[in-house]
Amino acid sequence: MLTEDRLSNKRKSQTGNDFNKDIENILYMLKNDKIIESFKKEPKLSAPGYINDQFRPDFKINLIEKTIVFIDNTKTIRGDRVKQKQWEALGVKMCYTNKECTAYYFVIVPNEDIIGSEETREKEVHNVIHERNKIRSGDYYSEIDDILFVDEFINWLHLKIESVI
Repeated sequence: MLTEDRLSNKRKSQTGNDFNKDIENILYMLKNDKIIESFKKEPKLSAPGYINDQFRPDFKINLIEKTIVFIDNTKTIRGDRVKQKQWEALGVKMCYTNKECTAYYFVIVPNEDIIGSEETREKEVHNVIHERNKIRSGDYYSEIDDILFVDEFINWLHLKIESVI
């Protein structure tokens, strides 16, 4: 029999997996609509000069015009989780420093109306806004380009494509 903590962790893991599947389905639709060129789930990247794959964002998305977007999805935002994702963003961007392309790294969270639960939604939205304001301020070192709700990310992709057409 599973303890309450193990059951809770299992539920959290399942909801995280479900969110990744939702993002994957959105990416398939964007590919079919020719908004993105292609995408790869959980690419494995090695730091320059090393052979072991150490960095693994949730998705690598290829746009037109030599632009690559890496996304890391999460159902919740806390300061410690953002710090962990900063490490991933730093490593991923190191892999693309000398390449002839532009690489973006975003953390994607569920939209404001569905993030968290009824009880935690207000706090979750507050955490997203607080963490992304630190990143956007320019006073805080970040390799994460932004923290975006799903709809904001989709809008960013549309605007990016429109700017190169």
